[in-house]
Amino acid sequence: MKRRTVGILTFQLFVLFAVSHLALPSESAASEEGEHDVELADYMSRVQYFAFKLGFAVQANNQALAVFYTEELEEVLEKVMKIEEYEGIPIGAKAKEIIEPLVEELERVVAGGEKQKVQAAYDKLLNGCNACHAATEHGYIKIAPNFSTNPFLQDFKP
Repeated sequence: MKRRTVGILTFQLFVLFAVSHLALPSESAASEEGEHDVELADYMSRVQYFAFKLGFAVQANNQALAVFYTEELEEVLEKVMKIEEYEGIPIGAKAKEIIEPLVEELERVVAGGEKQKVQAAYDKLLNGCNACHAATEHGYIKIAPNFSTNPFLQDFKP
């Protein structure tokens, strides 16, 4: 059982490392090629990465870290909202309509630091991600929080 758990954690760490370091081209590469040449899945991987870490910060009631990851998440989402169309779907407009108000609400409540409100806003954001996926013909991509094991080499406690 212990060997299996170590194997699973090792695999999760590998995947998260790959997503965080290899999935998204550097900013210089993105600007050289043009922002629209960057694959949407690369941006979504970064959104998922920061949203996941934000969830651990919220769970640990670490306001400073939650503020940090909310800002990181917002930066990537701003790039997504600039995408006029992807495979014939107005991704940016849908993200702006569905996700932007949820991120703004999350920013407000994270700044206030009330754990229950922060958790509720975070849950709304994840539900918004699923609503956005459904509205953009990607409803088969379902975001579900899973914080049973921390795959990061990071302590999220304040």
